[in-house]
Amino acid sequence: MARLLAIGFHEAVSVEKLAELFRSDMNQLFAGTTAAHCPTCRRQFAVFFPQSDDPENIRYLAKIEELIASDCRDGKHSVEISLTRG
Repeated sequence: MARLLAIGFHEAVSVEKLAELFRSDMNQLFAGTTAAHCPTCRRQFAVFFPQSDDPENIRYLAKIEELIASDCRDGKHSVEISLTRG
């Protein structure tokens, strides 16, 4: 089964999606979020990390930004971009 490392939500859906994720008590205790931007069009994304203390989160953020950039089509993006392992 794939393990979620990080997930980016487009600014248009980020508030709703983050609220869904943080409904779980476990997510409230251990998860973290940060902002990211598309390197191409500068659209903002909210990035959710299931484990806020994972030392690899910086690397995951860089990878999510790469995926966001490769998804950019003249400023249009998928609303959700995830990074998983396994």
